[in-house]
Amino acid sequence: MQERPASLPATLVVLLGDSKLTEALAHELTRRGASVVQACTSARADIAEAMGQASAIVLADNDDASNVDVALALRQEFSTTRLVVRLFDQALGRFLASTMPNLTVLSLSELASPALVDAVVASDADMTRNDALARLSELTPLAAIRSRNAPKLIIWLLAALVMLVLPSALYFMHALKLKFLDALYFVWTTIMTVGYGDISLRDASSTAKILGMVLMFAGATFMAILFALITGAFIGRRLTIASGHVQVHQRNHIVIAGGGNVGYRVATALRKRNFAVVVIEEKANANHVDALRAAGCHVIIADASDSQVLRLANAQQARTIVALTDSDAVNLQIGLVAAALNPTIAQVMRMESTALSAHVSTAKLATALSPVSIAVGAFADAALTTR
Repeated sequence: MQERPASLPATLVVLLGDSKLTEALAHELTRRGASVVQACTSARADIAEAMGQASAIVLADNDDASNVDVALALRQEFSTTRLVVRLFDQALGRFLASTMPNLTVLSLSELASPALVDAVVASDADMTRNDALARLSELTPLAAIRSRNAPKLIIWLLAALVMLVLPSALYFMHALKLKFLDALYFVWTTIMTVGYGDISLRDASSTAKILGMVLMFAGATFMAILFALITGAFIGRRLTIASGHVQVHQRNHIVIAGGGNVGYRVATALRKRNFAVVVIEEKANANHVDALRAAGCHVIIADASDSQVLRLANAQQARTIVALTDSDAVNLQIGLVAAALNPTIAQVMRMESTALSAHVSTAKLATALSPVSIAVGAFADAALTTR
């Protein structure tokens, strides 16, 4: 086990990771007078000497697992060097902090979310808080929005059935010398593939037998299509509900685009303040989808930059839209689409680019904030803290 000599400078900080946070932190530490050595986590062996001399090593990759693995390895090699680790998982962070000496765990989303929540609340202070949740019983399937009428295929199918049954019943009424109701009953049992029993075509003419075979085939086809439509309707309904593709009737709610680490924390914090929240997340397998639903958020799995999706979330009657994806361009696009739907809607936007953030704020499109800019000071404080 290697220990850092006490005589070496105490202001050298090593940054491991390739993220916007490491770039911003390098500038902030340099501004505060510290010496900084920066490298990708995979290249840490190349700066082993610098790490041995560092007063602190900051692990700022975007991946929790990578940061934890590297922290454990560095603690074995450098027993007294201060470690500052970026982690989203709070439980894992508390465990590491309690079991590893001289280690500080910080979460970018945890540090940034209070400022974003405050910006959302302040974005329209005159609007009253809405405590109601968007309940499933208040929602209308997206399919019903697109078409309030019965599917045309079913209408044509039923029409074809009537055109098949009535003429056939009239034919067999004369061919088999049956009453019309008996002939109708015979045709129906043939089409539904439940005959023959009481009435058969054994002694009928060849024409009647051929028509009977046609009815059997038509009936089997009809039943197959009917069962497919019914099954598809039930499965489609379940998939529609599972993906959140139902019209939100809630008003004065908050629409959050992006259910990642930052979006999750902002949404749950707003729910704790009893705001109704609709979250639009593009990935169905995103980490926080189930947790967001458990917190009382209505989650829509879709692209938030699509105007139809924003209409589905009822952005026209929302109090605020919050764009929190990890792409500045996507967040700006969401903001422009939302403004086209509702020019008066308040907007809060995540922006990593300081130039674009300033331009968005100047244009008064949204309140633009950068999680990295908000959190970088706390990371720098932790890296420069003397113990």
